[in-house]
Amino acid sequence: MKKRKNNPRKFASRQSSKTPHKALARVATLIEDGNYDEAYNQLSELVQQYPRNEAVLGEMLYMCHQLQHWTQYMLYADQLLPLKRGREQADLLNDYVFIAGRAGYIALAWHMAERLIQEYPTYPDLENVKQFARLTDQFFHEETDHLINEANLTPDERRQILVAHDRIHFYTETMQADKAIELGETVLSQHPTIIPIRNNISQALFMRGRTAEAIEHAQQVLAQDSQNFHALANITRFTFLMAQFEVAQQYHATLQNLTGDSLDFFYKQAETAAFFGDDETIRSVYLRAKKQAAVTSSLRHLAGVAYFRLGKRKTAWKLWEAAANNSPLAAVTQSVLQDRYLPVGQQNVPWYWPLFYWLPAGFEDRLTALLKQAIKGKQGRNETITQMVRGLLQEYPYLVSLMPHILELGDGAARHYVVTVCKLAETPEMMQILYDFALGEFGTDELRLEAIKFISQFHPELLPESREVWLYMAGEYRPMLMMAFEIYSQPNIPKNVPKSVINRLTQAYELLMRGQAAQAERMLKEIIAAAPDFPSAYNQLGVAYQMQGKTAESIALLEETFTRFPDYLFARVAMARTYAQNNQLDEAKALLEPIMLRRRLHIAEFRALAQAQMDLGLAEKRPETAESWLNLWASVEPDNPELDSWRRRITGNPNRRSLFGKRAS
Repeated sequence: MKKRKNNPRKFASRQSSKTPHKALARVATLIEDGNYDEAYNQLSELVQQYPRNEAVLGEMLYMCHQLQHWTQYMLYADQLLPLKRGREQADLLNDYVFIAGRAGYIALAWHMAERLIQEYPTYPDLENVKQFARLTDQFFHEETDHLINEANLTPDERRQILVAHDRIHFYTETMQADKAIELGETVLSQHPTIIPIRNNISQALFMRGRTAEAIEHAQQVLAQDSQNFHALANITRFTFLMAQFEVAQQYHATLQNLTGDSLDFFYKQAETAAFFGDDETIRSVYLRAKKQAAVTSSLRHLAGVAYFRLGKRKTAWKLWEAAANNSPLAAVTQSVLQDRYLPVGQQNVPWYWPLFYWLPAGFEDRLTALLKQAIKGKQGRNETITQMVRGLLQEYPYLVSLMPHILELGDGAARHYVVTVCKLAETPEMMQILYDFALGEFGTDELRLEAIKFISQFHPELLPESREVWLYMAGEYRPMLMMAFEIYSQPNIPKNVPKSVINRLTQAYELLMRGQAAQAERMLKEIIAAAPDFPSAYNQLGVAYQMQGKTAESIALLEETFTRFPDYLFARVAMARTYAQNNQLDEAKALLEPIMLRRRLHIAEFRALAQAQMDLGLAEKRPETAESWLNLWASVEPDNPELDSWRRRITGNPNRRSLFGKRAS
């Protein structure tokens, strides 16, 4: 049908007293500025608030026309048609015919053309409409044998079934599941063997959370036609999203063994492969479809993800660009392309499915209410919220099994959603999922850091004893220490030591700071004689020995101190450093491990621990570990004058500052 040359904004002309004038004015400004996506989003909210307002619906039709959202145009035209009369309704019917035809709903387009012919026989462009209606006769002749396997039906009955099929498909595509189910069941009650309608009902039932019925309908189709690729794709998706992975794999394998050459066939093969992350199969399907000139924008998206995951990133971006060129404002493609010029660590690509594709019906709304409570509540964990989320997940027991797949194959919103749910529910299984995600390569650096920090703070038992993990940051794996120490600087004053002894220890420390080691040694020996169970005096005496070059006395004192006070941190750390320097690495690690489990350390204790770990890292020939500890120490004491000498010793460059071994820009 020839497109009418008229103003697609004509349906926005009538305004009532209840029209949101200011809101529409803001939308008009966005449109004038070319900000169509934001204009569309604001109009979507207005339609929710004013579902029967002609001005709002008319402006939305104009926006859908500009964006070439043909299916959405039909959705809002359905809402506007009952509100129009006379010539305005006839114009809208005529445009509906053109839009439905362009969107692929030929039977619906024919139905609207017949309505226009019957209700408006004097319409100016009626000859074009009649010509379109005549041309669809050939379509009905070709399609009815393909879609309708019932004999003894009149041509008009066949047309009406095709219209119903189009309408059910349209309802499903526009998330009007209840309408699709109602109309589909009505048709099936009279024509129970029509496979396409049963396939569409199956999808609508799954959308409504009626999963058992959805699977049953798909099985009925397969009982009637074991090679129906639509039913095989549907039941693969249903069983996979119910975490029935082995069953889904069987249906997937059956579908992959079929042959076909239609647009839908190739896409459905790729779609099922995407659930399993079967990138090679998707690539193969795409290449076969390309030879048949049967590549859709949706298939290009899936192929782009597969190529990206296979390391062919240039090819992936070209495929996504091609998908965008064929469907300029497809939400999926646009969100992918937004990542292209971001730094690697900020990209969410690659991903197959957005959030809504994964979640069971009703789950998101129910969880959103809980999340609002969590946001309004206190910072940190909330046990009440945790119990509520766990209770909700018990109603969807398969969802936890899906989470690793969502984190790998879902978009940024889906990944963030799963991380949030894991943190709220905080079950052992979900903490392991969170930990595995943090150590993987999918999602942004920021989200994976958020995950590992939560593990470090609340579930450190999942971390290695060394607290060192290798994270994929900025496109490569790098070591990071996950510490949950509380560092404090207030002096520790022993309760069982007289104040006079503590005062003399302070004087001895001041002597050491002035380089008067011999005087400090004499004073410290007097302190130990007066308070033999005061380990700090032993530690400072060892320093005095070292400053005077009395190595043998220092080693002997260290061994004595560690024997007498095995839990005294400075003695334990000093002993570990001695072991590390003597290449007794297992012994050094064994001494340091208990310290790593502590939650609070004095700044001096932390400094001593960091130095011991750096010695150990160098002794193990792991300079990256030593540098991680150096950077961690620098984050706590950035002005400590010892940092440069340690940095020179570890990296050979005292000016190297960044966390991961590259000078900060």
